[in-house]
This record gives sequence, C-alpha cells and structure tokens, in this order.
Amino acid sequence: MKSLVTIFYDYFSPAFKAGGPIQSLANLVDLLENEYIFRVVTRAYDKGEQSILPTIRPDEWNERGKDTQVFYWKGGLVKFIKLLRECSSRVIYINGIYSLYFNILPLLFFKGRVVLAPRGMLHAGALSQKPVKKKIYLFFFKLFGWHKKVVFHATDENEKEFIQQLFGTNVKVYVAPNVPKNIGRLPVLFKDPGKLKLVSVALVGPMKNYHEVLSALKKVKGNVIYNIYGPIIHKDYWKDCLKIIGDLPENIEVHYHGELLPDKVKEVLAENHVFILPSVSENFGHALFESFSAGKPVITSNNTPWKNLQQFKAGWNAATSADALVCILDEACNLNNSDYEALCKGARKVADNYFSGVNFSEAYKQLFT
Repeated sequence: MKSLVTIFYDYFSPAFKAGGPIQSLANLVDLLENEYIFRVVTRAYDKGEQSILPTIRPDEWNERGKDTQVFYWKGGLVKFIKLLRECSSRVIYINGIYSLYFNILPLLFFKGRVVLAPRGMLHAGALSQKPVKKKIYLFFFKLFGWHKKVVFHATDENEKEFIQQLFGTNVKVYVAPNVPKNIGRLPVLFKDPGKLKLVSVALVGPMKNYHEVLSALKKVKGNVIYNIYGPIIHKDYWKDCLKIIGDLPENIEVHYHGELLPDKVKEVLAENHVFILPSVSENFGHALFESFSAGKPVITSNNTPWKNLQQFKAGWNAATSADALVCILDEACNLNNSDYEALCKGARKVADNYFSGVNFSEAYKQLFT
C-alpha cells in the first residue's frame, strides 16, 4: 500500500516565478507518484501576483496525475488551520524555512514525521541577503527547538554541512538529490569564431550576479548577443543593470525578454550557444542543469554544485567578479564550431553522469519512511 505524503510550499506548478523549488517539487511528484500518494498544499497565486493562477480551481483539491492532488489556497488563517487539522498523512514535507503559513504552522500543528527541506536558504550566500532578519529568525527557530522536531532534507553534502553548522551535528539530516528536468540533447547551433549568443533564464536580482556579467561584457572584444529571461524581483537592481546596458559598446547587444514559461525553455536554449549564471549561491541550479541536459555549455560561479566544468569540457567556473568573467567570455566568443561542439558533448555528459549516479526511489524512501 502506498504511503501518503503531504507537501507544503508557498508555490507550485503552474506557478513558476519562485524558481527552482517549484520545478524540484513538480519533478518529484511526477517521478514518484507510482510509489507514493501526494497531496500538495500551496498558494493559488504565483510569487508577487494577485491574480489566481490559470487552469486551477482555488480552495479545493485539484487532480494532478493518478495519485497526486493539489490544494491551491486563496488565503485565510481559519481555512488554513482547518486544512492542517484534516491532514491525514503520517509524513509531511515542508519546503523552505521562513514562511509563516507553509513552514511554521505545519511545524506547530503536525504531530507525525516532519521532513524539512531548506532549499538552499541556509547556504552562506543566501544568508548574506537580509542577514540581520535571518539571524534573528534562526535564533528563535533554535530557541523554540523546532530544529529538533524535524528531519532535514539536504540535496547534497554541502547543504548538509550548512545545516549542521547552524543547528549542530546532532540534528537528523538525510541527503536526497534534486529531481531535475531532462530536456534532451538539442542540435548543435553553428558557432562562428568571434560571435556568441549568450542566455540567462533566472530570477532577475542580486543573487544571480547580472551586474558582473554586464560589466564584463563592456570589455569583451567579439560580437555578443545576450538574451535575458526571467521575472524582475528587485527593481532597483534592474535599474542599475539598465545603466550598465546603456554604456555597452556597439559590439554587445542585450535583450530583456521578460518572464519565460517553463515549457518555452527548450526553445530558448536551442537559439543560444552558452548559458550564463554566475550566482552568489545555488542549492542546485535547475536552470543550469537543464542547460547541461540540452547539451549547452554553462558559465557559472564556484558557488553551485556544478564544479570543475573546464576539466569536464562542459563550460567554465569563474569567480563572481567582472574581471574573472571577461577572459571566459572572450574564450567562449572565440570558439570555432568544432571546439564548441566538443563543449556541447561535455555538457550533456554532465547530465548523463548525474542521472546514472542517482537512485531517486531509494534516496527519498529514507526521507518519507
């Protein structure tokens, strides 16, 4: 008989503006629904939006697949507490750590096994954003002993270390890798030396280091077209980006295309040579992995799980500074088609190696049983 797992997270498909965790959860329930019955409790809105998500029925259970149902909550404390009291799961799976409704209230009301996935929110880079508020919150989280009530889900050994640094080595932490989307290898886009089509698909804010990319492009000698996709979550930051864009030389073109629906990512990747996202911190980096799975080389920082990319001939790791990125962008721009094709093969191999090295069923069994 299949076990029932109830998942709590602020956002779930068809929402997409909260980034990677939505993709992680959607992939997880789709992959493991033959082994578990899933109930997902989430908001009826996308991040930063006030209109109801399309195609959903709010404040009732929506069918998703044969053994998954999603409750899209419109709001109201009484209604939410009623949902918690009606929860019949032996296990709940909380995603995130700072949400009142989707993290704290489930912790307070549920008496069974509680699995908590911080989703990268405890990484050093993430904690450096709004650090005072987070330090105060985490102080009280420990003071109330909530860290002792949960089983933590880390997606790799690095995240496990971050969790133990904050809450001590005695907390229960299990490692189960993220379940990413496999786009499938795309045809190689022809590459002329001295020309480069560069793309980013991500939330537009300081964590993704767009400033550094744009500043580096000022010094790149070749002809570059840089396409940016994603919701702007930090307007002042984007205004600063626009100032840099306005000062770029004629050989650099930058196009901001706005938000991109998940089912359009494959099409966008097919039109560009290299994916770039030198993030301050990434717990996993679904956009990075989707690029690998499509056979697209990646430029990223040293602060993601995807390291040694030069060694694997799959892309480049760089320090998060404009100066460090200039040399890499020049190298990418000057690639001929043969060398570029080799990098595309290396990128796809990164994805193949990830899938071949993971037994998702066994990894999540330790969390949910």
